[in-house]
Amino acid sequence: MTFSSQTGPWDEPWPRWRVNPSTPQAGEALTVQVTDLVAWPNVLATVNGRPISVQPWGDGRLGRFTWAFVFPAPADDALEIVFYSHCDSGCQERSRLRLGAPSNAIAPAADLRASKLCAVAASPTRDWHGRSGWDVELTYARLAEERFWGIDDLAWRVQQATANGLHVLVQVDYDQGKPCPRPAIRRR
Repeated sequence: MTFSSQTGPWDEPWPRWRVNPSTPQAGEALTVQVTDLVAWPNVLATVNGRPISVQPWGDGRLGRFTWAFVFPAPADDALEIVFYSHCDSGCQERSRLRLGAPSNAIAPAADLRASKLCAVAASPTRDWHGRSGWDVELTYARLAEERFWGIDDLAWRVQQATANGLHVLVQVDYDQGKPCPRPAIRRR
């Protein structure tokens, strides 16, 4: 795997990324540092979509704040690192770094053109032609242990739709043909 300073968000001055070593072998410890001018709260990083522990590094002198994380270099050449802040109230992406050979993965929903496309139980094999759409998944509380309706099957369908760049809404009904019971309203 070879990393190049020509890849990644180098046109933006902040945050700044440092990757060491610059040409790691598969499985070798890879140290990444993110430096920014703001002491972002509740940060998180993901490496190829998987969360990784981030540690503050340095003391913020000179108005610069650095976070570091270490992980084994992947065997393939594609590496995407995303740095988030404010993860106590829903993570906000701050910066993204792509290194190595581009992957054939679908672009994240934020990179796709918005559309009004919507589908109920969208086919995981559909080609969305670079557009983002909405997928509505349905599950039932009373069928939680049944094949297809269980939480693991639902999680798989949500993951597939998200990987295809779709936004996902999940509707949970009480039982087939019966929406969730409404709370009783007391009348005086």
